[in-house]
Amino acid sequence: MIEAMTVALCDHGYSCSVLAYGDADAKLRAGRPDRQFNVTRINKNRRSPLRQAIFLAQLLRMAKGADLLYATDTYSVGLSCLLAKKLLKVPYILRFAGDSAWELASSTGEVTDDLETFQKRKYGAAIEARKRLRKSIMCNADHVIAVSGFMQQIAGTIGVKSTKCSLIYNSVDFLNEPLASTAIAPLIAELRHRLPPDVKLVGTACRLTAWKGVDILIKAAAILKTTPAKVQVVVMGDGPEKDNLSKLANDCGMQNEVHFLGCIPQADMAAYLHSLDIFALCSLYEGLSHTILQAMQAGTPVIASNIGGNPELITHEKTGLLVPVQNPDSLAEAIANLAKAPEQRNKLASNAQNELGRYSWNAAVNSTCRIIETVLSSR
Repeated sequence: MIEAMTVALCDHGYSCSVLAYGDADAKLRAGRPDRQFNVTRINKNRRSPLRQAIFLAQLLRMAKGADLLYATDTYSVGLSCLLAKKLLKVPYILRFAGDSAWELASSTGEVTDDLETFQKRKYGAAIEARKRLRKSIMCNADHVIAVSGFMQQIAGTIGVKSTKCSLIYNSVDFLNEPLASTAIAPLIAELRHRLPPDVKLVGTACRLTAWKGVDILIKAAAILKTTPAKVQVVVMGDGPEKDNLSKLANDCGMQNEVHFLGCIPQADMAAYLHSLDIFALCSLYEGLSHTILQAMQAGTPVIASNIGGNPELITHEKTGLLVPVQNPDSLAEAIANLAKAPEQRNKLASNAQNELGRYSWNAAVNSTCRIIETVLSSR
């Protein structure tokens, strides 16, 4: 998305440079042949304090010749932009897609509260320090772009003024993927070759973290194993919960019914999503899921947890199905009903594709340009 947005901003007459974390220190050119820009990468394998110091130093050098900074991450990038604003008086825009403070506290087991409760409760000194830092980064931004109404609401709870926070939905049409790819992903084709033809594949694609709820999907599939429904699970992605999820599958007796495919290249994702019978995302929270949008675009019916930005994408029983959060029984029921109803699957998928116009890349770019001009004109 960063490359696509940078190219689009160049198309609108802005001169852009990108600073990002990468596999090695490097400077290169990116974009289209007619719209290229400089990219500086900071080695992400360096130790964290050194890596962040190098990032900040490079950002300050770049900011001296910049009219505006655009941060796509709250902590690692947003903090550097805040310091650049304090030192060099360069304004910045912050894209708010997820709450890193909650994600970190949740992944380490420091909190079990949901995202909305997390905003209101008081915790230990370390968590409260991270929350104060997040608030400072967000409230000092000249404008915040929230990716969903839900994240816009969270930004307001954190303290961002409504006049400085705009909603710009995520989109996926910039990927130029066909709406209904006919290609069958090779690993899925190989899997189907080994399975009876009446087995339905329910897949998910995400970073394997605790709040993505892949464990709920595995438990739901285990429930269905004792019913006439013939369902197997495909998990695409990697992350810190991989070993725990593999153990869970074994403990549930699902080691032969849950298939971990690892990370799928973005260029192949449309084919993999299209190759599924059902896509499921059982997150404990979502800003606005790119992967749900990709599944909608690929023509695969979606089941999602009824939380965060998911209800903004999915209208229950019209463009997909919504299920209660952390409820394997409800998820199992939804999967079983949809697995045996091909007409409903086709109807949900078709309706979802018709709704994709609400999540237009051109609209996102034009709205971003208007915010940039507003910030620049107020300097």
